[in-house]
Amino acid sequence: MLFREPGEYLLPQIEANSLEISGTLQGSGSAKVYLQQRGKDILVYQGSVGSQETVDRLPEEVLPQTATDFYTNTTNTSIILVLAYDTQDGFDPDNDGVETKQGIIDLTVKNSQLSPNLNHENLCIIWEVDNEKVECNGNTECCALSGLTPRLESWNQPFYAYYEENKPDKRIITAQINYLDLGTPEQPLFESVVSGKASHTIEFVDNPGKVSFEDICQESCSFETTEASTLKIKLYGDTTLEIELSQQPFIKNEKKNLFKHSPLPHPMGRIKTQLIKRTTNELLAKHRDKFSTDFSENKAKVQELTDMQSKKLRNTVAGYVTRQMKVER
Repeated sequence: MLFREPGEYLLPQIEANSLEISGTLQGSGSAKVYLQQRGKDILVYQGSVGSQETVDRLPEEVLPQTATDFYTNTTNTSIILVLAYDTQDGFDPDNDGVETKQGIIDLTVKNSQLSPNLNHENLCIIWEVDNEKVECNGNTECCALSGLTPRLESWNQPFYAYYEENKPDKRIITAQINYLDLGTPEQPLFESVVSGKASHTIEFVDNPGKVSFEDICQESCSFETTEASTLKIKLYGDTTLEIELSQQPFIKNEKKNLFKHSPLPHPMGRIKTQLIKRTTNELLAKHRDKFSTDFSENKAKVQELTDMQSKKLRNTVAGYVTRQMKVER
């Protein structure tokens, strides 16, 4: 199947309990593929290629409101810092911290947890790149303690990282939230609260203009259903998407036996599913702290921690792990 124009495409009557796709993404933009069932979107694939929009073109009113958490840290119970990838379309759409050298990687701390007694007007955030302080946002006096002048009035705005000539392709982005209350002239005081630091490594790569993917099933590796789904495809920018579907059909009217003793047309499918679930459970039992809700990171960890030779099986296990981590969150 080939899709050439930006927009949304709907393909009904996908009857499957598992869906993987392979294909290519070319041009300059991004794509997302979902299975839609009962109003719920099950993510199959998302990716980007080519140059991205610049920060200056991002309207304030569409700044992202949610994020995928990948790191939390705190040294003070008044502030729990949560550093995450922002999920705005067009900026690192895979949310894996890897972008082309023409692209932008956005991070956010807006999901951080603060004690209710802290006045947000006294907050500021310090952003570091490779252990060098580069930006402060929020309260002026709070930023001044770190020798910086606030760039933005709001402390919880996203941080945008972009490729710089003569700088490493891999950079370490670090965030820390500070609180400073100096009281009033009539009642001066000095109350300071500092969160722990959270860091993540990002990477900028050369723009290939074309990416290929094989047997991807981020959230659609396996799901219980006896109803047909709709395949939803979204294209952004000047992008061409070509995909092939690989699906495991379900047997209608046998929901109660679907994952137990149903006489499926492919008996080996039951063995494969048992292997995947057993591997997933063993990985989470031994290495749960090494996994996150990020599918791309989990793929790398599965490859590192197992000796599975099949890329398709590794991706499926990573999909199971990602779904389990999201349920636990």
